[in-house]
Amino acid sequence: MPPTEQNPYLLDVVDPDHDMFRQSHADNPKRSSAVPAAGSSEKDNVKPDRPRSPEFLSRMSSMLPGPDAFPSIMTQQSQGRFSREVHAPLPSKALILPLLGGALDEISKFWPFLDTKSLLGMMEEQCAAGPENFHQDPCRWVTVNTLLAISIQWRTASSAINNLFPVTWPFFKNALSVFPQLSLQGKDIAACHSVLVMAIFMHGTGDMRATASLVAAAAHLARVAGLHNPDWYGSMDVNEIENHKRVFWSIQIISNNLSMRSGLPVALNDDEIEIDLPSEPTVDEAGSSSVTAAHLCRYMAQLSLLQCRILRVGRDAKKTSQSPTEFYRDISKLDHRLEEWRLGLPLELRPARVVPLSEDDLDPSIVNLQLTYFSTVWKLHQDMTNYNSRPEVSTYLLAIPELRQDFLATPWLSPTAADAARMSLLLFMKHISSPPFPLLW
Repeated sequence: MPPTEQNPYLLDVVDPDHDMFRQSHADNPKRSSAVPAAGSSEKDNVKPDRPRSPEFLSRMSSMLPGPDAFPSIMTQQSQGRFSREVHAPLPSKALILPLLGGALDEISKFWPFLDTKSLLGMMEEQCAAGPENFHQDPCRWVTVNTLLAISIQWRTASSAINNLFPVTWPFFKNALSVFPQLSLQGKDIAACHSVLVMAIFMHGTGDMRATASLVAAAAHLARVAGLHNPDWYGSMDVNEIENHKRVFWSIQIISNNLSMRSGLPVALNDDEIEIDLPSEPTVDEAGSSSVTAAHLCRYMAQLSLLQCRILRVGRDAKKTSQSPTEFYRDISKLDHRLEEWRLGLPLELRPARVVPLSEDDLDPSIVNLQLTYFSTVWKLHQDMTNYNSRPEVSTYLLAIPELRQDFLATPWLSPTAADAARMSLLLFMKHISSPPFPLLW
């Protein structure tokens, strides 16, 4: 039977005499040679033709796509298995570059893997490709849209968040529509870099759950690409090696900071890491170190490893039969290592126990480093308090007075939890006149 008038692509699928069905019976001998039921002849088993109701065919035709839909279906097929949508076209180059240029200089102090020169070049390439062209380079599309959202977010005053945050969201949704493709098919540094940029934007919103999901995806892509493996860096030059290391260590830094504040598991354990830390600071002839954002990345990476060990000690104390003596020994070692890390910093970066009231504003990236240190100190003391509050530990200490006296007399090198909290507040009040909104989280 020919196709229906309502839909020329719809065959009369209810017609058992159609060539398609006859071919199907010929290919399947079991179906064509079915044994008739007992007491019946083959003639009795022949089913009568079904009525070809025009209403039924019209209803079937309306349920299937018409001829106008097929070009759209073929277009989606050529674009791959992922559905992507442009929620807002990119603004013109004349509007984007001034906004990005100033914001990237500040953001890159916090995240050194964001190279301003290469990112501005990427922006120019995207503008040349078109404001809605996400097919040519999905990683570039994700990075450009997310950086535009971060730049607006970074420049937003606290009093204007409700007005400007809706402006950033459509650009982030542009990137989010490509995220499934990157997370499932990404296998190189570009995909890892793009997803990490998305995590940084979400980190600035205070949504820890969504941030943790994006960080975990970036960590997975880092493993797939092999960024944790020294063999990955064999044929690269020095600058390329450092850039790739910064991407990897930035994932580690944001993952551990997030875990310290939220209690969520880390995305990368320190025992998985086989590569070295980012480069050492260079020392000039006068003996003072020229500290850059790349060097801050190294100090933050060192602190993130200590954070990972603190999290592991607290986790192991909950699920193992570790004795108080062993737990106190581990805590004491971490306390000493935190103090060694603090004393190893250049003087202009080193967290102090007292903030001078007359000191000028510090760079926000330095304040971020010191805030991370004080939150780590607070977490270490909090683990100790939680452990001592357990009934079995209290009973153990009461049963052995000597151990209790030794514990109470143990000197702490790091500040107390109350001092760490007070210093964090003073850093905000005295050293940041107008903190960027993402820094508040």
